[in-house]
Amino acid sequence: MLYWVNFTPPMVGAADYNLTGGEYLLFGTSTAYPVYPLIIGCDEEVFAGTPTPVFVGYVNTSWGDPIPDLEGYELPVEPLAGATVYADGDPVGTTNENGIVNVSLPPGEHILYADKPDFIRSESI
Repeated sequence: MLYWVNFTPPMVGAADYNLTGGEYLLFGTSTAYPVYPLIIGCDEEVFAGTPTPVFVGYVNTSWGDPIPDLEGYELPVEPLAGATVYADGDPVGTTNENGIVNVSLPPGEHILYADKPDFIRSESI
């Protein structure tokens, strides 16, 4: 099992890391190395039946630079082609070379997430 604090892999085991509050904690598993967590994003308010662009990228921290604080800091996110976007557990599209897929959904609230083999699945939005 792997873990990140603020998208940076700590240099100690999870049992020995002391959280200080306000940190973003992510656990994941993978059979490949290096591994990258996925990020998904779109507008909060969309109109039913209207194609809405959804962005999927991966957090590229492979060089090991620490990220001191998420607030006010831009994560090193790279667009990801070939990621599958899911709405309510069903696949609704695959991202292009810019990490974008246009999604049309029926009225109501929906849960979106992205996944791709050898990457850590995104959180749900």
